[in-house]
Amino acid sequence: MGVDLVIFDCDGVLVDSEQASDEAIAATLTASGLDAREIERAVGRLRTM
Repeated sequence: MGVDLVIFDCDGVLVDSEQASDEAIAATLTASGLDAREIERAVGRLRTM
């Protein structure tokens, strides 16, 4: 039995997964010894430049 259909929801139209994604990234950064809050502050500053 093969796959008939695969749906990719890359922009959150079908499922709003932003919070789950953010939590997974923060957990990975924390497990790697990085401070997710510091990275978020740095990235936020870069986005506004």
